[in-house]
Order: sequence, then C-alpha cells, then structure tokens
Amino acid sequence: FNFKDVPAGSYTLRVSYAGLDEFNSPMTVVAGQTTNAPVSMTSVYKLEAFTVEGVREGNAAAIMAQKNAANIVKMVSTDFYGDVADGNLAIMIQNEPSVSVFQQSGDMSGVSVGGAPVELTTVNINGARMASAIVGSTAGMGDRSQFVDRMPAEFIKSIEVTMGTTPDQMDDSLAGGVNMVTKSGLDVTKNVFTYRMGVTNNNYYKAMEHRFRPTGALTYLGAFGNDRQLGVSLSVSYSDTLNPSENTNTAHADSNDARASGARMLMDLNERRREGVSGQVDYKFQQNTAHVWLQGMSNFYAFTNNRINWQASAGNRNFADYSVVSLAAIQAGAAPKTTAGAAAGLAPGFDANAQSLMLDPTITNDAEHEDRRGHQYTIAGGFTKEWSDSKVTLKASWNPTSFDDDFYGITINYNNMP
Repeated sequence: FNFKDVPAGSYTLRVSYAGLDEFNSPMTVVAGQTTNAPVSMTSVYKLEAFTVEGVREGNAAAIMAQKNAANIVKMVSTDFYGDVADGNLAIMIQNEPSVSVFQQSGDMSGVSVGGAPVELTTVNINGARMASAIVGSTAGMGDRSQFVDRMPAEFIKSIEVTMGTTPDQMDDSLAGGVNMVTKSGLDVTKNVFTYRMGVTNNNYYKAMEHRFRPTGALTYLGAFGNDRQLGVSLSVSYSDTLNPSENTNTAHADSNDARASGARMLMDLNERRREGVSGQVDYKFQQNTAHVWLQGMSNFYAFTNNRINWQASAGNRNFADYSVVSLAAIQAGAAPKTTAGAAAGLAPGFDANAQSLMLDPTITNDAEHEDRRGHQYTIAGGFTKEWSDSKVTLKASWNPTSFDDDFYGITINYNNMP
C-alpha cells in the first residue's frame, strides 16, 4: 500500500486483517522523504491457560480476498482443513457451500457448483484451465469433466469457488468455477519445511489385513534476499490407497411390488496411486509493485480395479400362476405360465424378506481387471505490475496431459437355470 502526499509529522499506523491480531506502530513522516513501515501480523488462539500458535494465516488471507472480491466468491485456505491423508483435493472442496462432489469407484473425483452437471463446472489452476484427459468410462460425469482428484492437495494454497458465470470465465462455465491457487515462497514470513509420512491399511477383507500402503509429502516454502523478494516453493507427494467396496441391489417389476425380478452383487477392490512434484519461483521488484513468477508441475495418477460381478435376472417380469402350471411341474421342467397362459419369469407370493423366486433365471458372472494411468504436466509463468489505482497481469501456461486405459474381462452366462 502507498499513501501519497502525507504531511510531515508523527502518526500511528493501524492495520487490521480478518483472523489476525491488529497491528499498531508509531511512525514519523519527514518532508521530501519516503517512509517504509514493515507490517508483521500474527494469529494467537488462547484456551484457558494454554497458548496455541498455528499456521492458519493462510485462511485469514482467503477471508480477506473473499471480502474484497467483486463478485460472489467463496475462498478458503487448505491450511484451514489441515492434512488430507490420501491427498485428494475433492475432500476439501466438498466442504464449500453450494458445492457437491461426484463419486467414482468409491472415491471423490469431480465437483459441481450449484447442483449443475459436473461438466458445466470449470476447474482452473492459478486462473488457467486445468487439463484432464480421459478415456474409458466417466461414470456419468461427462467427457468434458475435469477430475480434481488427480491433483495432490499439497500443491495448493487456497481454493476459490465462483458462484455463477463471470466475464473472465470460459463459455462452458455455466454453473460456476473452481480456481486452485498454488503455494508460493512469498506467502510465509519465515522459511517453512513440513513433512508427512505414514501408512494406510483397509482390512475390510481378511486377506487385506497386512497390505499396508505408504503415503507421504514434503513441502518447502522460503524467501531470500534483504527484503525477502525472492520466493521458492517445492512440494513432493506420494499416496497409495486400497479401497474395497461391495454393492447388492435388486430390480422390481414395478414400484408397487416388492418382489425382485433381478439381483446383483458387485465386489470391487480399487487401488489408487498419486505421485506429484511441483516447484515455483517468485520475484518481486520495483518496491514490490512488480511480480514475476515461473512454475513447473508434474502429476501421475494410477487406478487399478479388480471386479467380480454376479447378476441374476428372470426371463421376464410376469408372475406365474401355480393353478395353471404347478410349482412341482415347473421344477420338473415345465415352462411357467401366467393366468392368461403367457410365459412367466417370477413365482407368485412373498417370503419373509419380501423377495421373490425367479423361475428359469439367467445367471451372469463377470471377472474384470482395469488399469488407468494419467499424466499431467504444467509449465506456467506470469507477470504483474501494480499502480496506485490499476493493475496489469499477464499469464501463460502449457498443460499437456495423457491418459490410457487397459481393460480385461471374461463373462460367463448360465441360461435357464433350474
């Protein structure tokens, strides 16, 4: 901030910032000279006799940016939520108002603003469109959707959610957009090194009790120079998780009849691996009114699915009449018939669980294996120049991405099972 034409004399500089302690400092202004006033603000939370100091200043910055935004924007710092065990950004984004997430194979992968389809919500990184190639099934998300779960959370400083369309967005941002701002060494008042290391284990199946998977992240944020005008940031992350799931569902002849005309049991074992490295260099000059930055990022995402699918379906959804063809005759090989003499596929009546007996069903057994692998790369740079009443920003980015999908499966059908 610059204050021009301030008369010579003694003053008290007072600075307030949401979430931080107020700053007060006496100053003396000398005629014909420029007076610099470094401002340092901290956040201190007190609980009875204890004093807890934490790295939560990033959330205060997000609150102020939201307060000063020209449109309806919700901003939050990733510091506010702390560490995410598997590094999935969608876990953080889902906590924002009017934002919903889309799940695929047991994990959160896409985001939507205002209840619109996922493919109508754009996802940006530092204001540039996030590249997200996809092959194979998108599980209802749409081919134009962007998968946020492939970007490690350790790279991101804050998340901005824009409600609705604004002039700076692309024409497919009908619902709104999500912009993820990366970390910078100029964001900290002192050099910071953080790390996270651990293992994950999901013992849903007994065979998985000893299948531990590693997870970890390293982040360095630092500034150099007499005025800390050169900032350097580096993040490295790795996450490997196993996620089994089971689903059982039934189909019914109509909504008013609880007897099942089909049944399915699905067993999945999903493994996800995320690897990423990101670096950024920032430099401020001309009394901090000009800023230039360069960023590089590389992400790797791997998904492996092993699936067993059992499915049974009746030949049709007509209910048999045992007065026309008895159950004993059907079990002996006779074709079941309805009261009108048409072919039937379901036995009449209910059992204790309101389920029906399928007659001559078709049994299907699928065994499937799928490997998905995606690479994302980003090289970006920008320049910003500020004046007292205006600002110019130039940005450029190159975001190549690739994705491949290998699928193997075998299906066995058993027709007219007794």
